Amino acid sequence: TRNMIPLEHYEITNNGITVPVSLEAYGSGFVVFSEGKSVERKNIPATLEGAVYTASGLAAKTNSVASKTLDGPWEVRFEHRPGTPVTFSMDKLTSWHLLKDEAIKHFSGNGIYYKTFELSAAEARADGSVLLALNNVKEIAEVFLNGESVGYHWYPSNHLDITGRLEEGENHLVISVVNSINNWLVGDAKKPKQYQQARSNISKLPNAWMTPFAAAPLIEAGLIGPVVLHWTKKYE
Repeated sequence: TRNMIPLEHYEITNNGITVPVSLEAYGSGFVVFSEGKSVERKNIPATLEGAVYTASGLAAKTNSVASKTLDGPWEVRFEHRPGTPVTFSMDKLTSWHLLKDEAIKHFSGNGIYYKTFELSAAEARADGSVLLALNNVKEIAEVFLNGESVGYHWYPSNHLDITGRLEEGENHLVISVVNSINNWLVGDAKKPKQYQQARSNISKLPNAWMTPFAAAPLIEAGLIGPVVLHWTKKYE
């Protein structure tokens, strides 16, 4: 996240300062002590499993209040590649390498997902924080909600704070995903030599060191999800 969040919950002890930190896999953060600055201290919550820091403070477990999974259909627009469809509709989020279209199966580049979803007034104006989880993304995504960038997703447990950005009625979500070059190299190597485009002194792929490109397995690509909205309560 790009936010700097005041740590309201901490405890001063004889050995220093105790700060509650609950990180999921691949999670990280910095704790910065600024001279001459302080915030009102609150008691440290007894239970922190699954807690996350948001722009409004420390939030409760993401599954303790309410959640909403954004199901299909999803519209996907691919950057121009020979043979690749410009647009593609998915009833269910699926890795590109599992789709029937050979061009998409071997696509490497930028795919942009579009989704419109409806929210009630209570959902859009709920107290506490609202977090957006993309879960499985291969490899990196920038997320836009109602025309504004809300951040980047780059690890599985990443939650994006979208508090105050939701609207009653229609909401428009855009997720721009870039995958690795692996699947394109595999597809290119399977073509007759005169049609191959890759020119490289690399002869093996990172996921298969002893396997030529043409025989290497395809890997997950694109937005796999599930994409979930989480309504959370703030620890007081």
